[in-house]
Amino acid sequence: MNMPSQEAGAGAAVPIDLLVADHFCSKCTIFDGVPDGAPFLAANLFGLVYFDFARGELLLPVSSALKLHEHQARIYSMSTISNGTSDGTETTVGLSTVAYWNIKGYMVDWVLLDSSGNQISDAPRAPVKSPHDGPWNNFKHLRNITAVGDKPVLNNRTDPLRVASRVILRGDYIEVGAPYTFIGQFSEWKVQQVNGDVVVGPTSDNLTFIRVLPAQTAAVRIEFTPIGSSPRKDSVELALTNNRLLLAVTHATREQPDDASKLEHTRVFALLLEDGDIVTFPTAEFARGTHGESKLEKTGFISSSDTHCEGGGG
Repeated sequence: MNMPSQEAGAGAAVPIDLLVADHFCSKCTIFDGVPDGAPFLAANLFGLVYFDFARGELLLPVSSALKLHEHQARIYSMSTISNGTSDGTETTVGLSTVAYWNIKGYMVDWVLLDSSGNQISDAPRAPVKSPHDGPWNNFKHLRNITAVGDKPVLNNRTDPLRVASRVILRGDYIEVGAPYTFIGQFSEWKVQQVNGDVVVGPTSDNLTFIRVLPAQTAAVRIEFTPIGSSPRKDSVELALTNNRLLLAVTHATREQPDDASKLEHTRVFALLLEDGDIVTFPTAEFARGTHGESKLEKTGFISSSDTHCEGGGG
């Protein structure tokens, strides 16, 4: 997949989730592992998200539990809406229009449709880790929240006090992407796990999911199932364009971090662990710049759009 441009960390007036959506949905053209001419769905998963590799599910924790900066849970796409409506639209830096759907309080799943609108029978499995080489495509760059908190992943995924959203992602492969922000690209972080081990290294803020679709796929219906007391939400159908459907699933804040040297927001990952406690869950802190800088300010890459969300792995 194409590397994000560093300008994604430089535009002070542009929200980070909109920059992610703009980059992935309009600028990404290369997707390893997709056969020539095959239809496919690709989704960039950004921010305060955890991917369960065993089940093929993306989990978003309830960010408001920390009483810091609440994160917006959204799906963005520039694809044509063939049936249904979006929750709204935003204008990107390049003046493109991107539609979005708010997914807080919902489980998201996908139904494949042919050109006549008939459902296509398909039973994908949980994706495997991408074998394609890349400087960031290494799963050591995803902090493993089960190792950090020394607890298993939450089994009850319909608890609205812990799970903000749940996105079913079963398909071919998933890979780690280069961070979108300058802080992410040029910093290493340190965390002392519950078991006492100290882990230091760079961490990514996003993943890319790829699902190669049956040849007859013309559109994908996105279905929203309420979690807890959330109201009913109508499904929407998106048409494939040039045999592809590109989406960004984001869980990000548009607020400035109180202290960019501490990844305080990542403490809500504790909600995705059995009996996890956000008070005691270890917080990662800035360790050094990738060129040996001892202070975050001296890395020279701070801007107001840099956020400190992390992708959780495990």
